[in-house]
Amino acid sequence: MKRLFAFLFLTSFFSCQGEPFHGSRIIANLYYANLDGPSLITPTRVRVPGQSGYTYLQPGDPGYVDHYELYAGIDGLGTVRLLNFHIRPAIEVHHPCLQFLEDTTRLDGEGEGPFYFNMCRNPYPDLENQMLVVVSAPPTDIGTANPGYDFYDWGADLLAPGSPTTPDCSTNTRYQYVKEATEAFCAQLHKHYYIGNPFQLTKPLSGEFHGVVDGIDPRTNLATGGLSLAIEYDLSKATSLFIVAEPDPARINTDNYHLNLPPGQGEVVLISELNGYYGYLDKQSFDGVWHGLMVHPQGLGLYFEFTLYHDLDTDSVWF
Repeated sequence: MKRLFAFLFLTSFFSCQGEPFHGSRIIANLYYANLDGPSLITPTRVRVPGQSGYTYLQPGDPGYVDHYELYAGIDGLGTVRLLNFHIRPAIEVHHPCLQFLEDTTRLDGEGEGPFYFNMCRNPYPDLENQMLVVVSAPPTDIGTANPGYDFYDWGADLLAPGSPTTPDCSTNTRYQYVKEATEAFCAQLHKHYYIGNPFQLTKPLSGEFHGVVDGIDPRTNLATGGLSLAIEYDLSKATSLFIVAEPDPARINTDNYHLNLPPGQGEVVLISELNGYYGYLDKQSFDGVWHGLMVHPQGLGLYFEFTLYHDLDTDSVWF
């Protein structure tokens, strides 16, 4: 027994040795009041009048936003780019890569199968229309590994002959894709390209899931929301945090993706300051964590309330 105790002690001791994590974590809620939620989606899209589909704006178009960038102002360092991200619908029911998911819940025994999920079935159209998620942004210069989110355009090459040209879940009219070509295309997507998972939203089929924009879950009619952002930078000397709506896709190409670029020509849509006019960053009110609120600098109803764990390598606060 003594030998076993000694073994377990040494194992636990040496397993805890190593380089401490000097980064931070942000736990947050992103919510909007008098804004149109879908207007936050990036890359920017607009609904086609009289149809159920969308068209995407292009770089250079007025109002185009490619992605969002999270920054910190750090005493002695200036601004530091912390994270690139998209806001997307939780599910896109007509996306090619969601058309050949085997429906393992089907138990009627009719036919030989395989049977695939009907993404026009509730609650998936409601999830597309009502639930927004914060997810990773893939590099912008990697060809079909990041085809973009306008599958109404690029997905046309994967359609079967005779497929409907205008999908509409209200009439259960769906695109018909060539299975082999679609599966091959979807298998080569970049790991940060987001595709929602109808089985478990928090574990996407592709991409990195950071959380849900505050709203109502159409499946339960209950309030939902919450983000968790892992930050690799030490933010112990942060004096501000802000988010930029960035129109330039070249800022997250493969060369620039991990670079600490200064803010570009995008618009600051959310900001909090330690000793300033916009929002606040409170380092005193709570033990072990900071609390902050980002607001829109022009007073629009967009808010980002957060708790910042800035010293994870030494902090004893559990979360």
